[in-house]
Amino acid sequence: LIDAYLELKNAFVATEFTTATSAAKDVLQKLEKVQKSLLQGDAQVYWIEQFDALKTHSQKIVTAEDVETQRQQFEFVSMAMINTITAFGTTKKSLYVQHCPMAFDNQGADWLASEEGIRNPYFGDLMMKCGFVKEVLDGQADGTD
Repeated sequence: LIDAYLELKNAFVATEFTTATSAAKDVLQKLEKVQKSLLQGDAQVYWIEQFDALKTHSQKIVTAEDVETQRQQFEFVSMAMINTITAFGTTKKSLYVQHCPMAFDNQGADWLASEEGIRNPYFGDLMMKCGFVKEVLDGQADGTD
């Protein structure tokens, strides 16, 4: 799921509407493979909330008619992914929560990246390096993936 999300983020960095649509479909496919039955109680309830947000907003990316509408939905997908990884962790290497203070008329928006360097998915080439690392989510990987 994280890999599919990162592909979606990269599609927005490149301002690729068709690639973003395809990547959002991949996110939806990966979502369906997550085994929520492995969680119980509050953890399962929390995952279902994040799952619903990821699914709803990924579907809206698929059906959007332009890249700017897709990017608006990507903000919601990003928040749900950040919430999920903050709550449940990752077996991947560390992920970076990055923030662009100028996104959406200076309201700001976050996203996840696998690299520390800023590659802004909300502006793409227009302002590729706008943003900063807000937080590092440490992974449990041994560096071999």
